[in-house]
Amino acid sequence: MKHLKPFVLIYCCFFCFSTYAQSPKKIEEDLLKSFKKIHYWNEQRGKDTSLTWVNNLEEANEVFGSKLKNYTGKFPFTLRYPFRSLKKEHLDIISSADGLFRIYSWDTWQGGTMHDFENVLQYKSGGKVTSILDTAKSDEDYVCYYKAKKTLYIPLIDETGKMTHQFILYKFNGKYFEKVKNSLNGGYLKV
Repeated sequence: MKHLKPFVLIYCCFFCFSTYAQSPKKIEEDLLKSFKKIHYWNEQRGKDTSLTWVNNLEEANEVFGSKLKNYTGKFPFTLRYPFRSLKKEHLDIISSADGLFRIYSWDTWQGGTMHDFENVLQYKSGGKVTSILDTAKSDEDYVCYYKAKKTLYIPLIDETGKMTHQFILYKFNGKYFEKVKNSLNGGYLKV
């Protein structure tokens, strides 16, 4: 029994630390710190003639996007968490009325005279929350929005992480995007 006490103590310390480090507040603080680096390096654009800000801005976007994707994919509560401090810093967060789909979007400040935006798409399906990082540098378009139909097409991802030819559809109702149930393939459009 005496040999078990150190292991129990170590386990409790580890468990308490990992739970504390993953609280909603701590996650938001970590994301906010990372997101502010994007704005910092963008502000260096006019001050830094050596152009080192270019690589630093790109890296800040990559780090933030990766963190946001990882947190939103690992912690299902983020699907409904308000992230007020990130919204104040101009991270756009748009959620579907049913609370099963959310888009996080930000200006990378890398588009020159055009604005480039990156997005993390988060959705819940079959009790599992999934996040996809959709970047301006992607080789494929993950999400398609058809303006004429006011419909957003999000591909289904299989258990190996590969995109399928099936889509979850969200249609804009004038105020929100709502999940569409259609008769094709159990609610999903097969392309």
